[in-house]
Amino acid sequence: MNGIVWPDFTKIKNFSGNFVFEYKPLHFHKWHDIGGYKIKLIPVNHTIPTNGFIIGSGNKYILYSGDTKETDEIWIEAKKLGNKLKAVFVETAYPNNLISLAEKSGHLVPSTLLLQLKKLGNIKPKIYIYHIKPEYEKNIKREIKFIKDYKITLTEETKTYLIK
Repeated sequence: MNGIVWPDFTKIKNFSGNFVFEYKPLHFHKWHDIGGYKIKLIPVNHTIPTNGFIIGSGNKYILYSGDTKETDEIWIEAKKLGNKLKAVFVETAYPNNLISLAEKSGHLVPSTLLLQLKKLGNIKPKIYIYHIKPEYEKNIKREIKFIKDYKITLTEETKTYLIK
């Protein structure tokens, strides 16, 4: 949003005279109320500083992992929600045979995904996999089938997902 290639919406006002965007800092480990939703920012493990989010309203929450390899903090926070946690959106970029590359680049493979999901204990939300490297999609899809006890969906870029 440099005002040249992409408009700087922080300087553009809507018909009401308010700026279209307003940046506000979010603090780690604190619930923020934004647009009717509660959002908690949790740091995760990646090659650069990266965050995951827990987002929800009422009795429905989701976890969005962000780019991450094995991590603990976000899963500990999510487990506290119990059955209010309805869905987990978690990256799984590579197949199991590329676990070394995944670890070095800060990503998950199906086997490390399973280790992360087990951190939720008996909570079994729907699992949505994203950030799949296209050339490995078939292998990841095959390996995900070996993960039992979880309903796992590989997300599609143009599809909308309804969480109930």
